[in-house]
Amino acid sequence: MEAENYDSDASERPHALAVDDEVTIHGVLERIFPREGIQVTTCSSGTDALELIDEHDFDVLLADAQMPEMGGMELVERVSEEYPHLDIVLLSTQGNVQQAVRAMQKGAADYIPKPFSTDELVDRGKSVLEKQQAAAPA
Repeated sequence: MEAENYDSDASERPHALAVDDEVTIHGVLERIFPREGIQVTTCSSGTDALELIDEHDFDVLLADAQMPEMGGMELVERVSEEYPHLDIVLLSTQGNVQQAVRAMQKGAADYIPKPFSTDELVDRGKSVLEKQQAAAPA
């Protein structure tokens, strides 16, 4: 399992897990999220993501819908069942309403069609994190 940039000393910052089989996306996410005060760990498959979620505490999961082995929709289902506290943002090249609705029904907190701007991804990720903080008991 390949996990990039896990920083166990950054416990005060929100922590995102990004899973995408396109490794070029990892570098982009590893640059933009820390600038916004969000720690990010990246991996390339749904099975790696499940192992990491089991081992570490994450605040949000960013998952590509189209991946070999385990697709993002299956990952959404598994994470929603096994880790209901973890909010999921599904990223997809199939930007259609039906897939977005299915993702939300299966437990995704948000759905972002690809291609997206880095600003949009950061804004939507931060929005999910802000909703979590607002819902957390004081």
